[in-house]
Amino acid sequence: MKTKTKYPLVVVKWLDANTVGGWQAGSDVKPETTKSVTVGWLFEENEHHLVIFSSYNFEGDISDITTIPAPWICEKKQLRGNAAIITAEKSQ
Repeated sequence: MKTKTKYPLVVVKWLDANTVGGWQAGSDVKPETTKSVTVGWLFEENEHHLVIFSSYNFEGDISDITTIPAPWICEKKQLRGNAAIITAEKSQ
């Protein structure tokens, strides 16, 4: 049985954790987050997180999956007319 699933294309602006490796004097530490932008197809969204993917194949598999915690999201915008419609064979 074939199933079709439609995923909207979105751009997400979000804050990411930032890591600095190596030894530093405490007086030199400057707490920062990284302002990030990610574009991909929206797979799932709920009160806890948003999941997007940026690649898919014609067997219905997705790849390059990013999960962003909901509190880290600054803005999400749907890009019109660019949905991924994935058709996959489902075994019964």
